[in-house]
Amino acid sequence: MTDITCRLAAYVFKAPSGFSPAPGTVWYVYAADDPVAIEHNGNTDIVKAGEGQFVFANACVKGNGWLFEFANADCATPPDNLVTLELSAPISIDPREKHILRADAVSSPSGAQTPRHRHAGPGIRWLTQGVLLAELNGVKSRIEQGKAWFESGVEWVVGTNINSGENTFIRIMVLPASLSGGQTSFIASSAEEAAKPRAVLYHPFSETGLPDQLSARN
Repeated sequence: MTDITCRLAAYVFKAPSGFSPAPGTVWYVYAADDPVAIEHNGNTDIVKAGEGQFVFANACVKGNGWLFEFANADCATPPDNLVTLELSAPISIDPREKHILRADAVSSPSGAQTPRHRHAGPGIRWLTQGVLLAELNGVKSRIEQGKAWFESGVEWVVGTNINSGENTFIRIMVLPASLSGGQTSFIASSAEEAAKPRAVLYHPFSETGLPDQLSARN
């Protein structure tokens, strides 16, 4: 059985009148600066600034904020007049395996550096505060506040906080369902690296399953 090609993407959205995910799509809506309203089944949830929520095809999102998207590759993207694309990456999902989407935040103090590591699945990170030096397989990139980047879960990564204060990024990852409940996705590159302090603080948000349309193909 061949892998299913899917899409992970990140957008800035401005939708005062509201918009909804396409079928086969899951959004994680993050209220970066102002509250965001999410209407579903006759109810309205208000997502406070600095918080987020998973959103499915039967919901309507109203406001301004950041949007993380997981979708089948053939699903429609959000309307161009409501979103600005920050990053989009294709990923492959093994239909024989069960997966979850996890949303969390990671903070680190000035000067902190992670061990050389990778994670158990692909994901998009979006820096909400600070400046980060990200090294992926030896390639170093300076990431400023408000910028996003993609990690496939294959390459080895070292992250260094080069800000004068704390760094924080929001993260959405596709992970094996066996890691449900907040179990760590961190994989050190060696026993020596595993013994080093991680020097980060994790803030779990929430987890959810993949879209029913994708599950139906499994």
